[in-house]
Amino acid sequence: MIDSRHVQPPSYDVRTRKSLQNLILAVENQNFINANRVAVSPEQIRMAQQSWQQLMNQNPAQNAQDSVTIMRQAADIAGSQLRMQATGVICEFAYGSLEALDKHSRFEFTPTSSGPRVDAGDNSVVGVGVQLKTHRDGAVILRTLNGGAAQQAGLQRGDVIVGVNQRNLAGLSLDEVANLITGPAGSTVAIDVRREDKNARVNLSRQAIRITNISEVKMVDTQQKIGLIRLEKFGEGAVQELDRALWSLHQQGMNSLVFDLRGNPGGLLTEAISISNRFVPSGKIVSTRGRNQSDNTIESATHDQTWKMPLVVLVDGDSASASEIFAAAIQENRRGLIVGRKTYGKGTVQTHFPLQSVSGTFWLTTAKFYSPTGREMAGVGVNPDVTVNMSERELEEIGPIDRDLKAGVSAILSHKPGELVNNMSGRQQVRPAQFQFSG
Repeated sequence: MIDSRHVQPPSYDVRTRKSLQNLILAVENQNFINANRVAVSPEQIRMAQQSWQQLMNQNPAQNAQDSVTIMRQAADIAGSQLRMQATGVICEFAYGSLEALDKHSRFEFTPTSSGPRVDAGDNSVVGVGVQLKTHRDGAVILRTLNGGAAQQAGLQRGDVIVGVNQRNLAGLSLDEVANLITGPAGSTVAIDVRREDKNARVNLSRQAIRITNISEVKMVDTQQKIGLIRLEKFGEGAVQELDRALWSLHQQGMNSLVFDLRGNPGGLLTEAISISNRFVPSGKIVSTRGRNQSDNTIESATHDQTWKMPLVVLVDGDSASASEIFAAAIQENRRGLIVGRKTYGKGTVQTHFPLQSVSGTFWLTTAKFYSPTGREMAGVGVNPDVTVNMSERELEEIGPIDRDLKAGVSAILSHKPGELVNNMSGRQQVRPAQFQFSG
């Protein structure tokens, strides 16, 4: 599958070496040792590692058969020296082969039985209703979710969560902080919060909160009728949620729109194209190019009726994938202004292949994205039209004032996005650079 579908597969030697390196590191991990029931001395582990290293230094793998032979030899070493079954070796070779490709190709097990969950179903999670960002003292609140306990308690953007149930959070990862905050529905959690130079302890009740693609729809300037829509991800049904949000703001008299894609990691390519179609009246939206003809596509605007209000799109370094497709389509078709900071630069397509031999899914990078002008987006991203410069300290200490949103509203009030809309029908569309697809 890697040979036939990956956009740029490395040699079998590279993949095999990575697999052996993974195996050498794995036997130093106590969880791996416990899972594979390895009960030997440290000296025996070192001897097995040396044997695998010697195997790595032998003749390089030229093809799939060579790689399988080396895997079997590695499994024989594991069995004879560590009394370890071959399954662990095979798994490390599977993971190692994928990790040798790119950081987005991966393998995911699909649980076959229901275990403990922190969520209450596919469309909701159990928590206090906050979106967090890493902070050296714990986590800083980016926003509170509608209907959540945090919002009801008065917590707000810029508050720093420094403790959970009297445990100090300094130095913990964002996942570790989130795991401490989440818990069973109906239970309570004590949150220590710092706002500027004041501290407070707040007891919050965990509850099920419905997760949607769009987290915020409101008028940010009621006098100038500037609306805001925050899209968290391009998940299934995002375009239907967007349609409802747009009509809701339209009924409130919306004249201009700020479309917030900050922190949006992407999602479905089909949703990115459909949402772009809601705003771009003509021209290319995105192209993809892979090694197979089926991975080569050109998507152009096809929607008969588009929203023509002045548009500003907010992005940052965590706006990735589908977010970058939309931002580039808006920018390069001169439909609106991009405000914020350079996007992440994830310009690749992952296709998932369900497996029959085990319960799992194989995610493989099969193509790259190209912007409407034919620009490769992988590793490059989208540069904003209006840059909001913020230092690392300012990005961490975000504060109660949303500077990106303020810059977006200012851009609208300057009439620049409106000029793009007004000139749209009379100007000639940007003609994208042409490139040839290889079969």
